[in-house]
Amino acid sequence: MARYDLTAMSFLAAVVVIIPLPWHWRAKNIATLTTMAWLFILNLFRGINTILWADTVVVKVPVFCDIGVFFWTASYWGLPASAVCITRHLAGVTSPNFTPSGRDEKRRRFWFEMTMCVFMPFVYAGLHFINQGHRFDIMEEIGCQVTTYFSWGAVWLVYFPSILLSVIAAIYASIAMYWLMQRRAQFRELLAASQSGLTTSRYLRLMGLGLTEVIGGLGLNIYVLCTEIRLVGIQPWVSWEYVHWHFLAIHQFPKAIIVPELQVSNKGTSTIAPVAAYCFFLFFAFGEEAVSEYKKNWVWIKVHIFRKDPSTMVGSALPSFIAYVLLPRIATENYAIEHSFTENRREPSALLASMRCLLERRRLVVRNGSPSLRVAWKMTMTIVYLHLTLTSKLQNQPNFPVPHYLTHPPPLDFLSLLHHARRT
Repeated sequence: MARYDLTAMSFLAAVVVIIPLPWHWRAKNIATLTTMAWLFILNLFRGINTILWADTVVVKVPVFCDIGVFFWTASYWGLPASAVCITRHLAGVTSPNFTPSGRDEKRRRFWFEMTMCVFMPFVYAGLHFINQGHRFDIMEEIGCQVTTYFSWGAVWLVYFPSILLSVIAAIYASIAMYWLMQRRAQFRELLAASQSGLTTSRYLRLMGLGLTEVIGGLGLNIYVLCTEIRLVGIQPWVSWEYVHWHFLAIHQFPKAIIVPELQVSNKGTSTIAPVAAYCFFLFFAFGEEAVSEYKKNWVWIKVHIFRKDPSTMVGSALPSFIAYVLLPRIATENYAIEHSFTENRREPSALLASMRCLLERRRLVVRNGSPSLRVAWKMTMTIVYLHLTLTSKLQNQPNFPVPHYLTHPPPLDFLSLLHHARRT
């Protein structure tokens, strides 16, 4: 019987786990980004597997299985390593010996996390070949599975590194919790002084994510290790040829020949990746950054799908995935426009051309929601200035004075901007 419940859980988990991607990408938090990437890959792979092998064990796409089991093996290192990096950073921020990170320190942290969370998982997956008895297994309803020749070599090279990383992450988490309790009275000021970009809410959510990865990863690895010892037992390492004999074989396991205890174990472990993705989503789906992003994207949906007039919306902002493309274009072209009308202030034709170009740019912005208030205000004031200057030229009147917001914009003060707009 096909497990379409697992299919739905896996694909839904793959979608929700990447929802917090924009604000984590802006924060450049490598550990959370790699956690997101590993969970997305695992759930996508599991969802496809449950469709391809719903009621069969026929070998269909062996290359897909080779790639999938390789990434699945790499995640045994990648996920606990991400937990180590998260809890290590949190422990460092709350430590009394912590000093604000300079450029060199940030670079060292970046490469440490890249090494631990991106490069080392593939080294670990490569070393797994030492204890890989054959290509892979196919189990009915679950699909491709990693295969390991369970010997003492596998215990030390496959299971021990994941358990060790989880223990290290648990130690860092304990240190972070200790310093948090010791310095909870001035915790907010401590985070502000650390220049880490962390708020109290973000710190606690990252701590919750780290603890969840530690508890879940450590418990799962110990459970799988004990299950293997009980069901299979530790096999002797005779020789390389013995372990890798008939390596290209693909073992197929219909549901009818799988022992009940292993069926129960497979049902439990196959839901670990979706549950982990849902936990990740819950930790970051309702924070301040998430709510702000939801509002931006809702404005974009109302403008583009429901065709609402953006001028009637208050506080609309540009969604992140549009801002990365649109705002650089606006900034580049605005510079050229302002330079043009500054150099040709006395020519009505040049003023008219600049105003038309800027109006077109502003229409582009309005069509995609509004960018930041500063950008929208500067574009509006530039258009107003061009219009009044053009009118004064055509009527042979003195130039309209250039608002100082166009040349040296001060820190944004909405009331002063509103006052200036009323005066003009």
